[in-house]
Amino acid sequence: MSFVKNKKIYGLVAFESNTGAMGKKGELPWYLPSDLKHFKNLTKNQTIIMGRKTFDSILNSYGSPLPQRQNIVLSKKTTNIDTYKDVLFVDNIKKALENSKSETIFIIGGGEIFKVFSKILCGLYATILDVHQTDNADTFFPINILDQFSKKETIGEFFENNIKYQIIFFYK
Repeated sequence: MSFVKNKKIYGLVAFESNTGAMGKKGELPWYLPSDLKHFKNLTKNQTIIMGRKTFDSILNSYGSPLPQRQNIVLSKKTTNIDTYKDVLFVDNIKKALENSKSETIFIIGGGEIFKVFSKILCGLYATILDVHQTDNADTFFPINILDQFSKKETIGEFFENNIKYQIIFFYK
């Protein structure tokens, strides 16, 4: 894919260790302020690419697109295009990558978007939770994506809001 040239593409995801659960009715099933800070530090001044449902979830949670980032939404439905001046809606992976203003791009979900980008990720930052309170989750990270990475580095282990989790960087 020539349009990937000079781009570093990473996944950034939080999911439950056993099932890959990562969402429930458009929301995260947990609240981990330290992990959100990690997300913010990694993505600030970078491009983030997400699916429409993830974008809608961000709007519902924060009331606006994520600031200090280029927000690109990959969706077949390109409604609300003019509503958010700092958000680019595209209908294919090539347009998403070609329109990225930064060398570093973070794919932030949802599950289907991770599948679309899985083959071109050079790494994945994964917050893996040891929690079993994800009943009725409706969005899942395709855990088999981890199989494409041969190396991993544990960034840290944490305990917050009665949830044990670790942040691991997977790479090739």
